[in-house]
Formats: sequence, C-alpha cells, structure tokens
Amino acid sequence: MKRAWPILGACLVASTMLTACSSDESTSSVDAGASSGGMPAPTGGTPSGGTPAPVGGEPAPGGGEPAPGGGEPAPVGGEPAPVGGTPAPVGGEPPPVGGTPAPMGGTPAPVGGAPSPTGPTQAEVAAIFLATCNGCHIGGASGGLSLAGDFTVTTVNVRSGQSGLDLIEPGDRAASYLYRKVEGTHIEAGGRSSRMPLGAALSADDVETIGLWIDSL
Repeated sequence: MKRAWPILGACLVASTMLTACSSDESTSSVDAGASSGGMPAPTGGTPSGGTPAPVGGEPAPGGGEPAPGGGEPAPVGGEPAPVGGTPAPVGGEPPPVGGTPAPMGGTPAPVGGAPSPTGPTQAEVAAIFLATCNGCHIGGASGGLSLAGDFTVTTVNVRSGQSGLDLIEPGDRAASYLYRKVEGTHIEAGGRSSRMPLGAALSADDVETIGLWIDSL
C-alpha cells in the first residue's frame, strides 16, 4: 500500500500539468484569432456587411415597378375598329346611276320646241326662201321686205309694217310675224293681206323648218 502512494501522486501531478498545457493552448488560439482578424462572427449571428435578407422573406425591391410598356394593351375581345367607314345598310336604296331619271308619264316636249343640235340651219331656211320667194322678196323688196343675202339683218327684231309683231322674234315662232304669215295665222296676230307666198302655200315640213329655226335663236 505504501508503494502505491508515490505512483498515485505522480499520476496526479502529470494530470495537472496536462490540464494546464491544454488551457494555455486554448488561450493562445483565442489570442491568435483576435490578433489576425478581430473577433470571429458568432455562429448564426449577423454577418459582416449588413443585415442579410431573411430566408423566405420578401426580397429587397429591385428598382421599383417597371415602367408600363406603351400604355395599356387593347382589351381582348373588344370591338374592332370599323373598316372603311359605315357600310351601306343591307337592302337600302342604291345610288342613282346617271342622275335622276325622267319621271315616267311626264309631260312630253312640245312639238316645235327647241331643236336638237342637228336642227335646221339658217342656210336651210334661206334655201326655202330662195325657192319660193324669189322675184318678190329676193331680187325685189315687195312690201318693204327683202330676204336676199343675210336675211336676218332685215327680219330679226325688225318690226313688221302690217302688225305690232317683229318679223322674227328670236326663240318665239308664235310672236314672229313672218312665221305667222307663212303659216296662215297672221290675221289672228293682228295682220292683214294674204298668206305668203302668194299662189302656193309652203308645205307643212317647210313651215316647221322655219319655226324650229326661229325657236333655236
């Protein structure tokens, strides 16, 4: 028993020395870490550089909401813009072709009215006078009337010596005494004497030719 005490004492001394050495090494490690970079960040604490984003939380705003790209888009399913304006109503009246047609059953143009562009000419009337009035009013001036050459000079807007009418009233055969004289209605117009030409009345076609020409003036 006495021999065991020295051995136990030696073990206690060795254990004490080992503990002291271990304590010194830990202290040295802590001192070395502090001198090389400061205090280490505690585990689970706040890292250097600011507060970290919480895990699972809302991310930091990235520059705010993006600007709208060109305004609001057209609503899906909205009404499309009309193409080509308002279409003509179905079943409506079509536009008239060639202007307003003449009403059916209207009043026809009076016979002897204004002639067509191909109506009688002054030359045609002069030919009638030359064939039927030669000797009295062409080559002579019976009753003061000459129909030679340009007979319009002696007849158009020239007052008759037998009536209050002009010999030829432009555009109005009924007010022209020369026409009434060859038609045979000069007495009703306030005239006198015989129908012209003497001896043989003009044909209805020749009388109408003279009347159409006067109406065209």
